[in-house]
Amino acid sequence: MENINFTNKAQKTVMQAQNLAGDMGQQHIDALHLLFAILSDNDSIVFTLLNKLNVDIEDLQKKVRIALGQIPTISIEGRPMGQFYLTQDMDKVIGGAKDEAINMGDEFVSLEHLFLSLLNTNSLAGDILQRVTYLRNA
Repeated sequence: MENINFTNKAQKTVMQAQNLAGDMGQQHIDALHLLFAILSDNDSIVFTLLNKLNVDIEDLQKKVRIALGQIPTISIEGRPMGQFYLTQDMDKVIGGAKDEAINMGDEFVSLEHLFLSLLNTNSLAGDILQRVTYLRNA
C-alpha cells in the first residue's frame, strides 16, 4: 500500500480515540473509539453532514458509549498504561481510509475518509452506523 499521510484533523481525531481508550482503561484502540471521537467533534464536516441528514447524534453516541463499555479494561494502579494496540477493526478502518484517499486521488487521509471507511468496514462501529436513527422533522 502506498505511503499516505493524515490531515491534522484526522491525526487529532485518531489521538482523541487513543485518549478515550486510555481514559476508559482500555489498551486497545478500536473503531468504536474512533467513531466516538468523530461524533464528539461538533465542528467537523462529518458532524455537520449528520445533522443535515437529521441523524439522532445523541442516540448514536449513546449506542457507541454502550458498546465501548463492553471492551475489556486493564488496571495498573498508579502507573501509565504503556503501549496502545490497534484492534483488527481499527486497523481495517485505517487501511480502508487510506484506500479511500488513494481512490479519490487525495494526498492525505482526511476525517471524511476515516468516516467513509467506518461506514464500509465490517465492524461493530460500522454496524451501529448502519442502524442509525433519524430525528423526526419538526
